[in-house]
Amino acid sequence: MKRFFTMTMLFAIIAANLLNSQTMYRKAVPFYMKPDFDKNTEKTKHLPLFGKVKHTYVPPEILKYYPPTDKILSDDGFELVNISPGNNAQSETWIAINPTDPNNIIATSNDNAYMWGEYKMSAWFSTDGGKTWAHRNTPKNKGVFFDAPQSGSMTIFDPGIGFDTKGNAFYCYGFTQLNSDSKIADDNGVFIVKSTNKGSTWDGGFNGDPISAVAVETGNSNTQPFHDRYTMTVDINQNSPYKDNIYVAWQKFKTTSDGPVVARSTDGGVSFSTYTLLGTGGTQSPVPAVGPNGEVYVVWQNRSNINTQAIIRRSDNGGMNWANSVIAQEVKTVGVIDPQINQSRYILKNKQ
Repeated sequence: MKRFFTMTMLFAIIAANLLNSQTMYRKAVPFYMKPDFDKNTEKTKHLPLFGKVKHTYVPPEILKYYPPTDKILSDDGFELVNISPGNNAQSETWIAINPTDPNNIIATSNDNAYMWGEYKMSAWFSTDGGKTWAHRNTPKNKGVFFDAPQSGSMTIFDPGIGFDTKGNAFYCYGFTQLNSDSKIADDNGVFIVKSTNKGSTWDGGFNGDPISAVAVETGNSNTQPFHDRYTMTVDINQNSPYKDNIYVAWQKFKTTSDGPVVARSTDGGVSFSTYTLLGTGGTQSPVPAVGPNGEVYVVWQNRSNINTQAIIRRSDNGGMNWANSVIAQEVKTVGVIDPQINQSRYILKNKQ
């Protein structure tokens, strides 16, 4: 009996060592020796065992059973879905989920295919929780509030997105002339469009107008503001006295009172209040949010060559009045502020 027990223990130890060695072996195997390695290209000819790991030939007729897909996996196995296949670049993306239908998701972005000439923004919507997506454009802006300047062009940029409690989607963005004469201020503004069908179309909701203006600046004054970097939120708290209020925040430039501003709509985006200046200094990137009782917060950054602050202000009456600013965080500024564009520059970036 003792001998049997000894043999059993010896076998268990050997088996455990073999299993551990196999596990260690799998971890130590170079990627080019793994069975799923399939990268014998010009870049990998220098690798050991080149020529011993072969591509598997797949007859063309087999490919019809394996249609191409835009889905890929991250290193940790999370599925990534390319919602904008093609050769054009998208940027400054934002995304929101419909509170009345969590399977309805809308993503927004600048899109090089439509930023010049057609002057539209891009939106992608999903009604199955992000598994599949369809693309839609916002209406054209050219000619609605202002036309291209006689010398220069126009562009459209900086998307923001939000839903109300009825499932309506609101999409804000900027549109501006790019005047070739720097002495004349560019006509520009903040605009908003609405979708009542989960992002399928963006052509209604404003008494027949294709778009609505949050703020518009026109004229030839050197003090005319330029509006930039728009974000938005909607009060979706069912018990809030300001339910479905829309809040749009952005940065105002090119004036003696530059800073973060916010405007609100109480009629579903048909009209907006005159914007309120919340702060001054080296500010940028204001972002609004709504608390559980309808309180509104706007946070932004204030930068100098020494420190950068995260500043927040709060409104308890639907954006009509705002409490004093509070510094939420302060860190050392990286780089040097360029006063012409109010952005950080890294002085060593382009040095050899």
